[in-house]
Amino acid sequence: MGKYFKKIFYLFIFVYFLSVTNISSGFQINERKFNKLNSNSEWEILNSGISDRYLNSIFMISNDTGWVAGQDGIILKTTDSGITWNSQMSATNEWIYSIFFIDDQKGWATGQNGMIIKTTNGGATWTEISKFTSSWFFSVFFIDDDNGWVSGQNGLVYNTSDGGNSWNLQYSGAYWLLSLIHI
Repeated sequence: MGKYFKKIFYLFIFVYFLSVTNISSGFQINERKFNKLNSNSEWEILNSGISDRYLNSIFMISNDTGWVAGQDGIILKTTDSGITWNSQMSATNEWIYSIFFIDDQKGWATGQNGMIIKTTNGGATWTEISKFTSSWFFSVFFIDDDNGWVSGQNGLVYNTSDGGNSWNLQYSGAYWLLSLIHI
């Protein structure tokens, strides 16, 4: 049993690391620190201006524009490759564990207590949608305006085909935490 748990633990750590790293744009987040891969393939530390809250997720839609999210519903946006970060009102005080955008306007974030929020204006405003469970969601992924998935506690996976207005439970076969979903 000890070997099995150890493998699951290391798998969780590996998956968690991947879930907070945007490899395609060279950005990484670790608690309160940002790192950006520079032209010399070295990680340079960026300053978010946040020192009192944890940041859990980063999503870059381009090399310039991206969002980070975390503790107490914090969402920050950059339009200059992470040099400056501006706070956005997230419509929640729950911890946000995942943030995802399909373009520079439409995005979703998930977190504690079944929280799912959505924006259609680049994060200027966020609206809570479809709070249908108290389980925590650790990942969100959409392939277009309508079709998306969330995953989280106890192997839960839900999908939507209407932009998040309604969600359907899908069987994942997992009984533990699912912290990363990509289709």
